[in-house]
Amino acid sequence: MKNNENLFEEIKQKWDGTVTACTDQEITVELEDLTNPDNPREIVVLSKEEVGKRDLPLVKIGALFFWHIGYREGPSYPRERFSKISFRRLPKWTEGEIGEAKALAKEYANGSYRNNEYRIIRQFLMYEQDND
Repeated sequence: MKNNENLFEEIKQKWDGTVTACTDQEITVELEDLTNPDNPREIVVLSKEEVGKRDLPLVKIGALFFWHIGYREGPSYPRERFSKISFRRLPKWTEGEIGEAKALAKEYANGSYRNNEYRIIRQFLMYEQDND
């Protein structure tokens, strides 16, 4: 992937993450491996210093983010390893989406949910928490 400064990024590892706990110094996250989806979910503790200042206000329980690790280099830029965490900025849910998510949440509560709907349920629960 090229960016605006003619730097080339070679992504070696990608995760989707969800914040499960946070303190002033650290965040505990659940990671889903996008590079190798057969890997089990992992719980990891990260320093808040890994998060950019722009995203710090978004760090709260239930927040969703991407984490990429790889290499970056350019014509006048030496090869270096990087780690980039980007929190999602989700638009407000429509009434229809809220109704659908509530129905899925009921299925989840009854143990009859389907795995690919897990992320929708997490997003809904985060939305409910923000709007209570």
